[in-house]
Amino acid sequence: MFIFYRQIVFHTDVFFENSSHVKYHIPEDIRDALPVKSDVLHMVHSDTMLGHYFDEINAWLPFNDVHGSNTLGIMDFAPSIETSKFFAAALDNCYREYRGSRTVFFYIIRENEFIKDQLKRFEPCNLKQGEVLVFDPRVLHGTQENVTEFTRVSMDFRIIPVDSYDLVMAELDEELQELTLGDFYHEDSIGKIMENRIRETAIQGSSDRSGRIGVGENLI
Repeated sequence: MFIFYRQIVFHTDVFFENSSHVKYHIPEDIRDALPVKSDVLHMVHSDTMLGHYFDEINAWLPFNDVHGSNTLGIMDFAPSIETSKFFAAALDNCYREYRGSRTVFFYIIRENEFIKDQLKRFEPCNLKQGEVLVFDPRVLHGTQENVTEFTRVSMDFRIIPVDSYDLVMAELDEELQELTLGDFYHEDSIGKIMENRIRETAIQGSSDRSGRIGVGENLI
């Protein structure tokens, strides 16, 4: 899959998230845990509010058909940016505050009329098994109480172009460089992994051919 993104979608080399987890969204009454109505999105955020770099690309892959309340609710890019700018201004446009602000955003959702109105622009992302949603990390998204009869099984992961990663590392202060190679991202890019596998295959093929020639010579 990552090779597909590198060659077909982005046409450039990428680093990918080192560890992705399968997640389940089961039909369950959550009102005791989260005081929200069943038709209201909760856990709304953008990944940039969790410290993810603006240059990342998000990918969300459901393993079964998803629709309505058991899928991901998502806002279009333009209103997401508009909402995020409004929220960032409330934090005095401080990146250090913004990059860990998801919980703060949860409270503002309940209190601020502008943002509450913006949330009405969310739409469910209905997907068939085998389809994947790719979106900007600044896009607002979230889930709601699953009132369907089906459990959603999905995985999300993030990639970042190699050139973009290098620029981020050059621009950010060291203390803000939390998502690094060998930790959050795999230490090798997709291109590097492909090169290593091609080299290993070539070496193995050469070894096999040499072995066959040696046996023939001995038989003669």
